[in-house]
Amino acid sequence: KDINTVGTLANILQLVTLPDGTVKLLVEGVSRVDLLDIRSDQYFKADYCPLDEFGDESDKDIQALRRTMISQVESYVRMTKKVPAEVVNTLASIKESGRLVDTIVAHMSLKLDEKQKILEQISIKERLEYVIGLIEVEIDQHLNFFGSSDEGLSLRTPSPKPLETLKEKIISITFSPALITSLGGVL
Repeated sequence: KDINTVGTLANILQLVTLPDGTVKLLVEGVSRVDLLDIRSDQYFKADYCPLDEFGDESDKDIQALRRTMISQVESYVRMTKKVPAEVVNTLASIKESGRLVDTIVAHMSLKLDEKQKILEQISIKERLEYVIGLIEVEIDQHLNFFGSSDEGLSLRTPSPKPLETLKEKIISITFSPALITSLGGVL
């Protein structure tokens, strides 16, 4: 009941046991799989089949969606600084659209059920469109909260949000050249 039927087949690269008994794993994803049967004795065992994506990488729509996604991620990174700039530099070199989506999603602050929904989609086009929509929402939320940089102060009055969410944000104020000039160039 608590185990999703679509998951990731992975290799364990490193296992570390912390002093408090917590075990941390470093894993490398191999492929997406559809779980057929799950059994448990002392540990879980599963029968699975690989879950392949479908879609033609050379399709013009898919190529356009890839370019749109990369462009949006570049904008998102410039605005939010939530994703390391090095990640953006590597995106254009990723040839497989599914891997591109996975790389971007791994760096987004999404809830687990959102990430699972993306993992379960097998159409490359649908995965690209869905993640583009999520990035658009992130950009819109950022602009609604902070505003655009050419409006002077870029901090806007926040829309009603839970206090915990606001406390977690680091609020930065940027000044446009026009505002600096109107203040006599002194800050």
